[in-house]
Amino acid sequence: MKIFRKLVLIAIIIGVVYFLKGNMGITGMTIMDVQDIVKDKIEDKVVVQEDIPLPVVFFCPKYNCEAVMVDLIKNAKKSAHCALFDLDLYELISMFDERSEEIDVKIVVDNDNYEEIEESYGKELEFVKIDNGNQLSHNKFCIIDGKVVSTGSFNPTFNGNEKNNNNLVVIESDYLSENYEDEFEELWKGYFGRSNKDKQKKVKYPKIEGDEIIIENYFCPEDDCEGHVLDVLKNAEESVKFMVFSFTSDPIGEKLVEMHENGIIVEGVLEKKQNTNKYSEYHRLIEAGVDVIYDNNKYNMHHKNGLQTHYPKSGLLHHKVFIIDDHIVITGSYNPTASGTEKNDENILIIYSDDVAAEFVDEYDLIMSRNK
Repeated sequence: MKIFRKLVLIAIIIGVVYFLKGNMGITGMTIMDVQDIVKDKIEDKVVVQEDIPLPVVFFCPKYNCEAVMVDLIKNAKKSAHCALFDLDLYELISMFDERSEEIDVKIVVDNDNYEEIEESYGKELEFVKIDNGNQLSHNKFCIIDGKVVSTGSFNPTFNGNEKNNNNLVVIESDYLSENYEDEFEELWKGYFGRSNKDKQKKVKYPKIEGDEIIIENYFCPEDDCEGHVLDVLKNAEESVKFMVFSFTSDPIGEKLVEMHENGIIVEGVLEKKQNTNKYSEYHRLIEAGVDVIYDNNKYNMHHKNGLQTHYPKSGLLHHKVFIIDDHIVITGSYNPTASGTEKNDENILIIYSDDVAAEFVDEYDLIMSRNK
């Protein structure tokens, strides 16, 4: 299937080359010269080619995600730009502060959490800005040197690192980094949520194709994350697994029920603390016979310096993950809710890779095993 798509892409590009040569008198053109002309004609999305290494995926608290981020910032050569919902890890804040003397460090955080950062570190940080609205600045991403992106559900906080189930995905990609830099620049300028619509651009490179992986990337609310999740779900052939903190999207809930009724295996786990939310899609799914449970969060474990620490009855299932056909993974900061779709600043990745999907399936199986 991948080979077929690439052949179709090449055929389209070559066809455009000959069309331009024959009808516009343009000579000496290469495939790269016309890429910008055809890329927005393929599946109605900008499609670019890049040699992308497979992402490195970390699941907290099984892995020390704070250490991963500290290492990324420590080894940055030019810049570290981060849009974070929350931040209270002293070692990480200290690393940001230290590196701000040497490289371009900029951080945007949600206004409700800035005081916590100052309290954690004990001083004002000039390289930190806050959002200016009543929406959540809910992203959890960093761009390092304009070449590496880290994103996922991981808030760099004590709870995010030590207690809650999260994922942190690190990807080396020029195109993806450019997408995230563009989004960060909007946030740094103060364009949050639905404000300044005319200055909020849709994602430049929504689809990036490598030899072993395809990545789609979108930002809410301007790119309609809910719509793109639905686009992927409707093409599922065998199964959908999900691990979601907050789930109130009627369209996505309805689609999962429809898929279940049509013979697709649909199963998942939701955060138990959402069980008092009357709008939770749990009720719709369970009534339709979908295999969905609340995570009982008996404990989470964190491995550090060879020691295993338990935090009884204190962790959250904080993932925002869909796994389709054990081949496609949707992850990021986006909870399938009205606020996540229409109001908050969010980002999602749609990753097409058997290898990456297998890692998320392992995490899903681990979480399900503790609920038996």
